[in-house]
Amino acid sequence: MENSEVKIEVKKVISERDMKGAICTATEGGDMRSWVKALDYRLRDDLSIEDFRDGGKMQDPEAYWCWVQLVSLVKGCALVLEFHEKTKCWDGEERDSFDLDLAAICRGAQVMSEHYPAYFHELFEDGGDAVSGDLFIQCCVFGDAIYG
Repeated sequence: MENSEVKIEVKKVISERDMKGAICTATEGGDMRSWVKALDYRLRDDLSIEDFRDGGKMQDPEAYWCWVQLVSLVKGCALVLEFHEKTKCWDGEERDSFDLDLAAICRGAQVMSEHYPAYFHELFEDGGDAVSGDLFIQCCVFGDAIYG
């Protein structure tokens, strides 16, 4: 009997809550700390970091999320990842930092779903762990896994 391989594409809608959860898993899980030395933010002119804190206008009154999990999902804002050393990002540019914005998150989710489907499923269906969270952020930043 001949073995056949079939490739199918599956579309998945990832909710904002699941995106927040993935960022939370990555930033609080610990693995990305080996290559990210600090987290900062870049906000639109009409927003301040207070808008993302408890009681701020960017907070869901029913479910608190740390600003780290929120800023990158808001148009015109980004979670800034500061690297330990200059690092080549997905576009080939070497940088000291990377703005993790909504476009990068969408691009990273697509890369992860295509290249690492088991980890993608683990992160977005089962809540993930530090490994799948870190892999997600690496896909967003580098377009692939480059660290352990």
